[in-house]
Amino acid sequence: MSLVIAIGLIGGCALAAPTAGEVPQMAMAHTMSLSWRIGHAIIEARLTKKDPVKALCHFQGGIKVGEGKVTDIKRWSTGGFAKGTVDVTCEDASAFRVDFQNENLLIKDLKTSQVRLAMPDSPSSFIRRMF
Repeated sequence: MSLVIAIGLIGGCALAAPTAGEVPQMAMAHTMSLSWRIGHAIIEARLTKKDPVKALCHFQGGIKVGEGKVTDIKRWSTGGFAKGTVDVTCEDASAFRVDFQNENLLIKDLKTSQVRLAMPDSPSSFIRRMF
């Protein structure tokens, strides 16, 4: 483990943008077209005065876990990972916490500690389900 990661920092560097010929060799397949279709679904919903969250859930086969006010946010970096929690209180007095580490999510009910959703998938496994 590097010193940068050991003390909780993140190191990185910027390189030249890849050429059009290099992109297919280094990028995950279908991510650009999927991103475009997700954006299109959201824009289309807004233009037709429909709920963009419902449109996105319908397009991706997702679910809406809840809607409310963010009441607490904590973020930190450990071992090179971005970690944190977000607490949300809903209008119906329910509340949940989103625990995250990079792209991994765990959503738990704050009153019962019951897991509502676990999203351990990396973007690559998410893409494999789509195509």
